[in-house]
Amino acid sequence: TQSRSSAASDVYKRQTIDEGAERALSGGKASLLAAGIVDVEGDFTGGDPISIITRDGREVARGMVSFHADEVSAMQGKSTTDLVDELGDAYGKAVVHLDHLVLM
Repeated sequence: TQSRSSAASDVYKRQTIDEGAERALSGGKASLLAAGIVDVEGDFTGGDPISIITRDGREVARGMVSFHADEVSAMQGKSTTDLVDELGDAYGKAVVHLDHLVLM
């Protein structure tokens, strides 16, 4: 089990999303793509739990992230097509896949 201090520190691993990403996620049938991310906070690696928040600080989801924080920072705001063209096929996947996402 996770210690209380470790669970509390996960709150600081978060990605802020734009309104379009919020609408897509709220339908419950979409993954979080890099294009909808506007800010990244905390140090995390692929497989870590993160909080997904709106620009006004409201938590809308939690999920298991697919990339390291530095990668997500470089990816944010870019379309999947642009990411694949610039960085390769490994960057064509969702930042947080629907199967690893829970709406709050």
